[in-house]
Amino acid sequence: GNGTLQDVTTSSNNTAIGFNALNNAAVSGLTAVGSQALAANTSGTSNTAVGYLALSSNSTGSSNLAVGNSALANTSSGGTNTALGNQALSNNTTGSSNIAIGSQAGISLSGTKSNNIVIGNAGKNTDSGVIRIVGASQTGGVFMPLQSKSTSSVVYYDTTANEIT
Repeated sequence: GNGTLQDVTTSSNNTAIGFNALNNAAVSGLTAVGSQALAANTSGTSNTAVGYLALSSNSTGSSNLAVGNSALANTSSGGTNTALGNQALSNNTTGSSNIAIGSQAGISLSGTKSNNIVIGNAGKNTDSGVIRIVGASQTGGVFMPLQSKSTSSVVYYDTTANEIT
C-alpha cells in the first residue's frame, strides 16, 4: 500500500502490506500487515502486527505480537506482549509481558501494567501480575494473583468480589 516501507533505508528481511505499514523501521525482521501496522516502529525488533493500527504507536518495544484491529495500538516501548483480538491491550503504553486474548481483552490496562494474563476480560487499571479469566459479560469468572499475597501461599475465594486472592 501507499507509504509501506516508505522511509526504510538500512533494514532488511521485513514484510509489510497496507497503507503506511512499517514505514519507519531501521531494524530487520519485522512483519506488519494492515493499514498503519507498526507505522512508528524505529528500533523495536522481532515484532509482528496484523490488523488496522496494530502496534501502530510502537517505536522501541520488542518481541510483541499483535493480531486484531488496534491490538497494542498505543504501545510505544513495552515488550514481550501478546494481544489477540480487536483492541486487545490497546491502551497499554509501556507495560511488558502481558497476554490478552479476546475482543477488548486487557483494554483497561494502561501505562506500565505488566505480567498480566487476561482472557475475555478488560482487566483493571490496578492490575499488575494477575490472571483474569471471564466470559463476555465481564462479570464473574476467576481472578488470581501470580504471586500469593499471603506468606502461607494459601489461595482464598472472595464470594462478594467473586475473586480468588
